[in-house]
Amino acid sequence: MSAGRRLLEPVYIINGTKRLEKLDDIRVTYSGLLGLAVSMGGMIAGLAFTIIVTRQLSPEEFGVWAIIGSMLSYSVISESIISYWTTRQVARGKPVAKTSVISSSFFAGGSIPIYLLSIYLFTTNVQPTFFDSLLLGAILIPITFIQGALGAVNMGHKPHALSVGMAVHQALKIPMGFALVFSLGLGLDGALLTVFVAQIGHLFIQLRYALPLLRVSISISYLRGWIRQSWLPLYNRTPGVLHDLDILLYTMITGSVLGPAYFAAAFVIAKVVGRAGAASQAIYPKLLAKGTQEHITENLALLMYFALPLLALTILFSYHIMFLLNPEYAVAWMVGIILALITFMRTIYGFTRQVLAGLDDVDVEENPSLSALLHSKLFRLATIENIYHMVYLGILALFLYMFLGQPDIQLVWVWSLVSLAVTTPYLLYHVILTRRHTNFRTPYRRIFRYMGGVAGMVVVFLVTNDTIVVFDESIYVYLPRLLLEVAICCTTYLGITYAIDRKTRRLIKLIFSEMASWTR
Repeated sequence: MSAGRRLLEPVYIINGTKRLEKLDDIRVTYSGLLGLAVSMGGMIAGLAFTIIVTRQLSPEEFGVWAIIGSMLSYSVISESIISYWTTRQVARGKPVAKTSVISSSFFAGGSIPIYLLSIYLFTTNVQPTFFDSLLLGAILIPITFIQGALGAVNMGHKPHALSVGMAVHQALKIPMGFALVFSLGLGLDGALLTVFVAQIGHLFIQLRYALPLLRVSISISYLRGWIRQSWLPLYNRTPGVLHDLDILLYTMITGSVLGPAYFAAAFVIAKVVGRAGAASQAIYPKLLAKGTQEHITENLALLMYFALPLLALTILFSYHIMFLLNPEYAVAWMVGIILALITFMRTIYGFTRQVLAGLDDVDVEENPSLSALLHSKLFRLATIENIYHMVYLGILALFLYMFLGQPDIQLVWVWSLVSLAVTTPYLLYHVILTRRHTNFRTPYRRIFRYMGGVAGMVVVFLVTNDTIVVFDESIYVYLPRLLLEVAICCTTYLGITYAIDRKTRRLIKLIFSEMASWTR
């Protein structure tokens, strides 16, 4: 987006004084494209790190890696008390940044005992040799809190900062992972230390962008308000915790860490589709700052332009990616396809949730009443998602007990199919809910054109794949040919959509215009 395309600048009241907040700091298309570009680059870097991990760690170690991630998720739940309100208030021009960061530092201390307790409660089925690695995972908690607070600040005024920070995060993981996991052979501990170093780099990037907003005084009144209203962000964060409990639930019921290893490997494929969600990262703060319905339409089109081909690529290359991670995981390639479909649906759901939450103005006034919060979209969205995850976990537990004793790969099949069956009606409900509360125009014609580009990409894949890709356990033989095939498919999609869609041509020209402005 060119610098000349500015939006109206609303006036906010801060401490009784009018202040002009420049909304061109939140540029939806710019932030979305930058976020997506960095996200895709991060995907490549993240995949490189994951390959190092999956090729060096045993399946059991990789399963424990997934379990640690699940335990960290609910151990840091209190971080949302600060970050939830921070983004909304920063986007509306309130000086809360310093209060947010300092408060998060104190909250981190109380979360470490929760993580240590979870090791005792949920890991009785894990081999004792992994306990040291589980304990080492606690070092990620404090930095997660501080990074979360800084990220929430930047999400409210410079959303693209999150993408830059993630780029540094992913870039650091490759050399550190190679040194600690591959060269020194530190295994699971090396992988955890790699993530720790990468998060430090991410934190410093977030600090750089948030620094101008940190030059304010700490306000205890804001902190009191956050604590008083903490039930709402905790309630909103609960779905994420429930979502990550499925890995622990599987281990507790089956006594195996191999299933989580298959599932985590297959989820690497699904995360490729999830990268498209970065294209819509700026719609939430833009709507908080009174964006228009047209912003929603354009952002949805941008999201679908990337989500559709990424879904197709994951389906076409599912077996290829699983083989690349480790030939042992190739048996779970169909699970990867199912998880990719689920992630595609959840990416669309994430967009609708950002739209609905961004349109809610219950907290425009300080200290809204309990009644107002209970009747807000913020509460309703969290309620719907909590119900979804509780239904999912309940059905998953039932089916795991029904099929108990079957091989892990079959249980993971059941796991993924349960998730798909529960997610489908959940997405449909959110689409209907969004249409009821908004009147934005859905860009059907553009979406159909994108689907035409995807169809062309599939044809090219079917014609060229057997000729170009050669399955070889040596990554040095296999990877270059795989990357060539992916590049051919992506080029086909870009070429077709550029030829048949006027707005795609305009989008690509804007991208090159923005890139040219960086060199001036």
